[in-house]
Amino acid sequence: MAYASGKYAKAQCDRCGFVYDYQTLQSEWNGLRVCEECFESKQPQLTPVILKDAETLFEPRPTEPAPTTGYGIIRTRDDIIGSSFDMKQVTSSLGTVTVTTG
Repeated sequence: MAYASGKYAKAQCDRCGFVYDYQTLQSEWNGLRVCEECFESKQPQLTPVILKDAETLFEPRPTEPAPTTGYGIIRTRDDIIGSSFDMKQVTSSLGTVTVTTG
């Protein structure tokens, strides 16, 4: 559909009410047609920023294999059993813990 150019048309500013040439009016973000003096751009606060939390890397490639042994201390409620040790394997069941070292 073809529209007229509007070079002789007049229009009223939606904000101040004065009459201007149709071609000089500008459209605002909220749909109003306003004159140059009344024109206000959209404030950045009206457009919220949507941030996404990164969950993980896509196809990560670690530089070293994960360690199969660890280092730790066994504690009970009142005392430390033994001292520090290099843990090779831990087997546990309800009520007992078996630690095999070196």
